[in-house]
Amino acid sequence: MLAGTIAGVSMVIWSIRRARQPTLREGATRTSIAELAPGRFRVIGRVIPIRTTPSEIDGAACVYVERARYAAVGGGLVPLMREVDHGWSAHRFFLDDGSARLLVDPAEVLIDCSTATGDGGLVAERRLRAGEEIELVARFRAADGASTPDLDEGPYRAAASSWEAVADDVGPPRISYRTEEGMERASLDEISSFLRGAGALMIATSLLFGGVMLWLHWWLAIPV
Repeated sequence: MLAGTIAGVSMVIWSIRRARQPTLREGATRTSIAELAPGRFRVIGRVIPIRTTPSEIDGAACVYVERARYAAVGGGLVPLMREVDHGWSAHRFFLDDGSARLLVDPAEVLIDCSTATGDGGLVAERRLRAGEEIELVARFRAADGASTPDLDEGPYRAAASSWEAVADDVGPPRISYRTEEGMERASLDEISSFLRGAGALMIATSLLFGGVMLWLHWWLAIPV
């Protein structure tokens, strides 16, 4: 129980610290893919898949999905939730903004995306789905022309990517999930963002358990 409380509080503190840090969007000028040049830019476009992995929650076609499963453990008054399985899948995809296309490998970037849950909260997925609008912030350089087997399949099988997103002294490339109404930004890094729900549950469980124990201690201490 104490470990759960410590883990949950640590996630909250880490969230606050991350929220105070400058975002990777600073110093990145928005441009279209067709007008890219060497340097740091941000581009917005839609995910065009080459290969996908289906979501186990709703069957959505995903180019990136990170999945965790939880189970209730403990025989106390309020059981804890513990992660029992964790896995992920990533496929390169095209980012298309209407002016041109850019090949993106989600395994090489930081990803801020929404979380979906199923099975009463026992399954959680972070994912990027085909057709979603995203923002990519990175330093771009001319592609080296290396072979790309993924391009043998998909809607742009004959296309070649002229630019690639790379890390720099600011950080690695970063993808942010985007909706029609605006940006949805995660305040934590990938791991803590994925586990923040579990951390909050640990805190709530610990507080509830602690309150019950204090009440019992107070009640039992009253002389009859």
